[in-house]
Parts: sequence; C-alpha cells; structure tokens
Amino acid sequence: MEECCEKKADLLRVRQLLETLPARERQILLLRYGLPLTQLETAQLLGISRSYVSRLESHALCQLRQHWDKKPAQE
Repeated sequence: MEECCEKKADLLRVRQLLETLPARERQILLLRYGLPLTQLETAQLLGISRSYVSRLESHALCQLRQHWDKKPAQE
C-alpha cells in the first residue's frame, strides 16, 4: 500500500513539473511519451524538424531532472 501511495505522489509531482515547462516542450513530451510517437512523427505533426524535436525534448527532460532532484516543499 505504501508503494502505491509513493507512486501516486510521484505521478502528481511529475504532472506539476510538466506544467512548469514551456507549452511546446510540454506538448513534445506528451506526444513522445504519452501516445507515444517517434521524433519524426512528432516533428511532422508540429511542423518542425526532427532535430528540433530532439533538442526541445532533451532540454525538457533536463529541466524535469533538475527540478526532480530538488526537494519538494513541505506541506
């Protein structure tokens, strides 16, 4: 049961962190990991190059990692 609660807390935290990203980066992560689409499919859908999708995705994941490593505020 404790593990389930931790997973729910982690999911909530990821969702909150996603909201801090710029809209395009958030959209790319949702397309890449939510659907999931390839970088090429994502690029075609958004009308941008695959390499730009790659750069934006890398930046977004880096931002999420940096914020994840920070301790969440105590409630």
